[in-house]
Amino acid sequence: VVLDSTFHPASALDCPTAIHIADPYFMSVLLTSKSELLDVIYTKTKDVRFLVARHEYNKQRLLLWDEILAKFDNRNIGSVISIWNHAPFEEAIQSAYELYEITGKREFEEEIFDIAEKGRNNEYVQQLIKRGVLAKGGNGITSYSLPLITLQKNLKDDEIFIEFVHSPNNDIKNSFGVVVKRNRYGVVKLPHNRYVDSLQRELQISMKEGDAKSYNIVAGVIYDSLLFPLIKKAGDRITSIVISAGGAYGKIPFEAVTFSRSSNAKDFRNLDYLIHHYSISYALSAGMNYLSNSRQTREIVSDKIAVYVPKTDTLPELLFSRRQANILQSNIKGDYYFDHQATLTKFETAASGHTVVQVATHSSPANAVNEEGDLLFSDGSLQLGDLYSKKIITDLCVISACQTGDGRQEYGEGTKSFSRAFAYSGAKTTLSTLWCVDDRATAMILEKFYANLTVGKTVGDAATAAKRDFLSNCISPELANPFYWAGLIVTGNPQTCVSIGKKVDYKWIWLMLPALLIGGFYFFRRRKGV
Repeated sequence: VVLDSTFHPASALDCPTAIHIADPYFMSVLLTSKSELLDVIYTKTKDVRFLVARHEYNKQRLLLWDEILAKFDNRNIGSVISIWNHAPFEEAIQSAYELYEITGKREFEEEIFDIAEKGRNNEYVQQLIKRGVLAKGGNGITSYSLPLITLQKNLKDDEIFIEFVHSPNNDIKNSFGVVVKRNRYGVVKLPHNRYVDSLQRELQISMKEGDAKSYNIVAGVIYDSLLFPLIKKAGDRITSIVISAGGAYGKIPFEAVTFSRSSNAKDFRNLDYLIHHYSISYALSAGMNYLSNSRQTREIVSDKIAVYVPKTDTLPELLFSRRQANILQSNIKGDYYFDHQATLTKFETAASGHTVVQVATHSSPANAVNEEGDLLFSDGSLQLGDLYSKKIITDLCVISACQTGDGRQEYGEGTKSFSRAFAYSGAKTTLSTLWCVDDRATAMILEKFYANLTVGKTVGDAATAAKRDFLSNCISPELANPFYWAGLIVTGNPQTCVSIGKKVDYKWIWLMLPALLIGGFYFFRRRKGV
């Protein structure tokens, strides 16, 4: 009976509800066993019907996953996901790609984007349902995935969306890359996940050691093996790239990878970085990038910004961040809180509704030791898990602190970072950091970034132009090291425009007033004489 490819046991959705709630781990073992069995049978027989059966069963498991998540009411849905020993998303993508290779049917290739999207939005969907932003479907499941055709309509002619699928499951043979353009779509099979992990680590090591030669070699390999196949499939006339990265891909600063692997490049200023050719930003998922703008109610009350620069007694003062905030205060209308005024209470009660919110402080990411992660204020710290339940509506959240775009990898959801948490709480776009950034370099880039925003540039273009300006003005090769500029990343819709009001400089009015009065006096005397 087992070897009959038409054999279909009871649907996964017919399993007792009590098992879903009481022991999701036990349920995962039961569901995974059948998928693995079908895989073994297909491997032995090479009968495509068993591969089709496995693929359909994996899609059933995806539906069950959504149903289980809808039943849990804890603040961190990702903790439920981590219980499952094998996520069905990567297995469904693997079987879909194998079926595409065998049959050549585009329906299997296009399915990969849909599966990857659903694998990135589970937790976000549940948060939106709890807040009443989304209504539950008839079965308690509401999709927040963006259909492929809808994404293509949202993209500009010169823009591509890339989604990297990375799995910590070593049974999955490859990682995958999905590339979407307005008139094109394609999937590329990429190297094994462990190879990607090693490339990411080598890039970080060469950056920290300040070795431009070895950095250029590793960064060139990353471009050749991970990015070039996707850019080639997308075609020409590309100026903007949006990347949704999972696993180790999320730790790679793609704007700092290089085109050339020449061993003669010994100066970081002379490397051919990707940022010289493309504007690059990041996305938690396509749905969160392009649906959140239309589905979430915007509550921006003015064109003012809110800036928080707390001071703690135990950690060093961020002098350059303070200077950058002072410059903002001189030029941009807003509410500014320094030192002991920059309290957590003031942030939670007053930040929402500003067009831009900036926090310049110390932080620690969520990891194996610190499961929550902290963003420090003068009277305490904001924990990552608590931020998920708060409502901070803003067009742009600038989290100027260390590793706010990094954190613990949550299986099936991605990086548990402050960037993600602020997006959940209502930020349309975030500017965050991948590592422990340099205070001076970050302040310099942010100063130029805000200047670009005031002249009407989008968030994505403003960040790209600020980094290019920083690179072009580097007076030393050490400062051009991507460590100083590539760790600051935009996550969200790069086409976001923020309206920030410039202050009127009354100083020049007072200086010009005497000259205007004297000029007017002589003008009227002359007319009277005539």
